[in-house]
Amino acid sequence: MRPDAELAKFAKAILAAGCALPLPAFGATAVAAPSDAPSGGRNSQTDDIVVQGHRADPEVLVGIKAEEDLGTQDIAAYGLDTVGELLGEIAPGVIQGDDGPVVLVNGRLATGTEEISDLPTEAVSKFQVLTKDAAARLGQGPRRRVINLVIKRDHRQRTASSDYALATAGNGTSAGAALDFVEIAAGNRTTLTVRERYTAPLLEADRNIPSDVSGIPYDLIGNILPFPAFGLEIDPALSALAGSPVGVAAVPAGLANPQLSDFARGAGRPNVPDIGRYRTLVGERRSYEMNATIARSISRRTSLTFNLFGNISIGKSLIGAPGVLVALPAKSAFSPFSRDVSIARYLDVAFDQSRHASSISAKVALNTGVGKFSVAVLASYKHRNQRNETDRQTDLDALQAGIDSGAIDPFAPLPAALLRVTRRDLTRSVSNSGEAAVTVSGDAVKLPAGWANLTLHLGGSIIEQSGLSNITGSPLQRDQTRKEVYGQISFDLPVASKESGFLGALGDFRINGNAGFRSPSDTRRLTSHGYGITWQPSATINLRASVNHDETAPSLSLLADPVSVVGGVRFYDFIRAQTVQVELVTGGNPDLLPEKRRTISVGGSFQMLNHRRLTFSADYTATRTVNAVSGLPPLSVAVQAAFADRFIRDGSGRVIAVDSRAVSFAADDRQQLRWSINLVTCFGQRNLWPRRQGQHSAPVNLGRVGSDDGGGPTELAAAPATRPWRLNFNLSHTITLKAQRLARPGLPVVDLLRGGADGYGEGQPRHTVQFTLGLAGKGVGVQVNGVWRSGSDLRVGTTASPGDLHFSARCTANMRIFAEMETLAPDRTWSKGLRLTLSTDNIFNSRQAVRDSSGFTPARYQTYLLEPLGRTVKFSLRKMF
Repeated sequence: MRPDAELAKFAKAILAAGCALPLPAFGATAVAAPSDAPSGGRNSQTDDIVVQGHRADPEVLVGIKAEEDLGTQDIAAYGLDTVGELLGEIAPGVIQGDDGPVVLVNGRLATGTEEISDLPTEAVSKFQVLTKDAAARLGQGPRRRVINLVIKRDHRQRTASSDYALATAGNGTSAGAALDFVEIAAGNRTTLTVRERYTAPLLEADRNIPSDVSGIPYDLIGNILPFPAFGLEIDPALSALAGSPVGVAAVPAGLANPQLSDFARGAGRPNVPDIGRYRTLVGERRSYEMNATIARSISRRTSLTFNLFGNISIGKSLIGAPGVLVALPAKSAFSPFSRDVSIARYLDVAFDQSRHASSISAKVALNTGVGKFSVAVLASYKHRNQRNETDRQTDLDALQAGIDSGAIDPFAPLPAALLRVTRRDLTRSVSNSGEAAVTVSGDAVKLPAGWANLTLHLGGSIIEQSGLSNITGSPLQRDQTRKEVYGQISFDLPVASKESGFLGALGDFRINGNAGFRSPSDTRRLTSHGYGITWQPSATINLRASVNHDETAPSLSLLADPVSVVGGVRFYDFIRAQTVQVELVTGGNPDLLPEKRRTISVGGSFQMLNHRRLTFSADYTATRTVNAVSGLPPLSVAVQAAFADRFIRDGSGRVIAVDSRAVSFAADDRQQLRWSINLVTCFGQRNLWPRRQGQHSAPVNLGRVGSDDGGGPTELAAAPATRPWRLNFNLSHTITLKAQRLARPGLPVVDLLRGGADGYGEGQPRHTVQFTLGLAGKGVGVQVNGVWRSGSDLRVGTTASPGDLHFSARCTANMRIFAEMETLAPDRTWSKGLRLTLSTDNIFNSRQAVRDSSGFTPARYQTYLLEPLGRTVKFSLRKMF
């Protein structure tokens, strides 16, 4: 038989084996993952030669394309350990949001992100991020994104990993370790991951953060002030020695029984505190996680998955030394003054805030089929417990009494007994939630252009939350329960189709729509509806448009979390252009209103090349939200007018307390245009040869490298040849066309692009550019990614005397280099399954420059307050067994 005939026969056998596999649910194309023999070596898992055995149009949901479509070699080229890391690098925006992404595993609904986040990348044959209109087809909210993971049918892996990270500026260290167990046999999957991570505390003293000097001039040694009111003369005798009226004087250091002349030398020059060792930029934190999944195929169409996830997090942050203002009577033996004075002093003790949080969740997913319809039943239970303790007060009464009686020298080190914390605020939040939902999807009606898809999604949930707080002025106990029933119906109708031949000249054209409701027990009924089109005039062009209206209730945590107060928090008053320390109130706000959002999206993509996969895409999105829930914005003239009750000032006008709990804005309008270019290509590839029972046949051209979706029982191997080099490049540019907010009716609209602020970081940049560049081959790889943001301004000052706070443009780049030691040193036993990785975040140590109109950087915007770590380097070691 001729070699090419033998090759054709061989390819047909593989294709037949792939097509014989059961179809995934939700209309997924038959996708067979490569069959891996049990092995711990990386090369045995990623170097397999795979013959494709799937349809030419690899869609998970009919009519919906994948924005990102990575095969085995694509995934391996990133050098990442887990699917969670891959998702965070490939599509970080997908994992954001209240509910996270909708997850499919082999085209079937999964229990959630926990099921796949710790799965090793070697167990995955395809990773897909679907377009924005996919969620509605699964009965989910329009804001959620959908990812699909194709997992290999047979795979066995044991992995141990560890890492250590260090900031190049010093300190700022962290370390972690993890153990993974994966067993996949004939599609049945058992996984277990345990993980620990420790982050060391980083003090302000480690970054030479200057201490704040605004407000009362506290100091560890002390400063003398008039009594009882500031701004007056301390003592006429002291003023006479100094030659001018004295309103503040430094306590001389190291002197026993200081005299009036000693204070005259420090008249008008108060001691400047250095309390960096009492405050952390990064708090100490230790966390533990356990993640277990069991997935079983009960029959050809039925599978059952169970996931159990638990974590414990323990943290501690230093929030500063307590400042006290005590009176020194003129009659005291320690006083050289002729009248009573005040002493402003920091106590030599660090107040701290400790946090202990734990949660455990159990989720079950049952996927089956009934006739032409696929059915998915998901159920979950989650318990969360969080406890915060915050130091608030020491025994000031005992300190003042000791000074009054003459038993305590106010200029000497204070007795340790007086430095004990006498008041420690406690907040505790406990929640239990359960949810169950069923999704039915399938081909309902045959139309001239093909089958119309119908999806019905029904479910219910109950959340019970209990909050405990011992802070004065807030309820000691706040219990709240939300019961909810929800449902959604979605349809997808083919109008024209090349495959069916109906209006084929138009290409593939589909329309879709959805309508749903939610009935929370603590608010009114909420509705949603949307509609859209997708049009593929040719194989390389895909266009889409959609309009969605949805209403959502604030989460129960935003409404009912216990109130907490933390003192000594740096706060920037935009009106007075002043950095101050305030008491910051956080917690739930029961007055938040449900959001009502309208989103209009128009976009498309164009693929220029097939083998090199060069793709252009663009999307325009306009979103208007009524009653938009957001954190309290910075204190400006507009914010002061809208939320005056959230800020408390003292008699001098200085802000001393801020209630930062979330608020509802009357309206929020955003418009943006995002375009991107994506290129994936391979080079340096030599011919690959099939091997069957030790026999060689003619060379096989596998087509596109990186789309290894098929596989079969025949063992394939490569002739002695080098693996191809893979190059990936992505560049995206987001242009913010409009960003406006209206706090309350009757107030002016705030333009976030022209000085308005919705956070204490930078203003709203008009341009954001993200980039990724990677090269991998021959067992080594490098990935570089980063983001550039244009400069922005925040409006400060008053209406009569305005000013600007300018944030410079900034580019932050990260780099990761990895080496597969089994490929580089194949003859060494120790190298089997070993990967070494060196990562550097912020490789150029880029800093955010913030200047006011005079060129001065406010204390709140010091470099290391904005970014405490700066450049960090992390070394990782991973060993497969």
